[in-house]
Amino acid sequence: RRFLVNRKPTFFKILENINNCVTNNYFERLIIRINIDNYNYKSIPDLLRNYLLVFKSKVILSFSIAMSPDKVFETEPFTIPPEKYWKIEKDLSELANKLGFKVLKGYPIPCTSFCMGYQKNSILIDPYNNINKCPKYISLNDNYGKLLNDGNITILKKSKQKLWDSWSPFMDDECINCKVLPLCMGGCLLFLDTNKKKKDTHRCFAKNDILNSILRDNDIKILSDLSN
Repeated sequence: RRFLVNRKPTFFKILENINNCVTNNYFERLIIRINIDNYNYKSIPDLLRNYLLVFKSKVILSFSIAMSPDKVFETEPFTIPPEKYWKIEKDLSELANKLGFKVLKGYPIPCTSFCMGYQKNSILIDPYNNINKCPKYISLNDNYGKLLNDGNITILKKSKQKLWDSWSPFMDDECINCKVLPLCMGGCLLFLDTNKKKKDTHRCFAKNDILNSILRDNDIKILSDLSN
């Protein structure tokens, strides 16, 4: 999936880089994120068994759903509807555990934010010094800010991401009436500026993930009615 400008592949280079990281102890914790979509989920067991297994004691796996930032997810052939994704994610997590991997499950609870988009001191800088609060905004030409040559940062007031700084789920009628608040703290901000209802976007996919994680890891059956 990650190829060079000349279209040459980088898969084995990435594996080499992972090996260098674990061999030389460059990081205290190394997380390998695997985005799941309709085109790759059947090949992930092969990825775990034949390519990543050698690193199982040195890395942590993180499975994530692939999303489209500019269209409703049902119209994108590569994206997986949440109701299908959770079963796939559960099966892959169980397989990874059986193989000896450590797997991040769901989102940390309790928490005060859903992702880096909520955090004022968390930013992402691309190769062109553009700053964003969410990696899915890269290349969408709606940057949060710019890293200047002198090291200072300028914030673009017209960016949609600027709205995230002052938004709160406690100001949202749909969130206020949701039984899961404040566990997900409002869901994915990527779909905040839309006229579509939350159920028609990926906005609330975290809600189901959080509930599934609680039930799966802690066996708290009393919360099962919240997923209905």
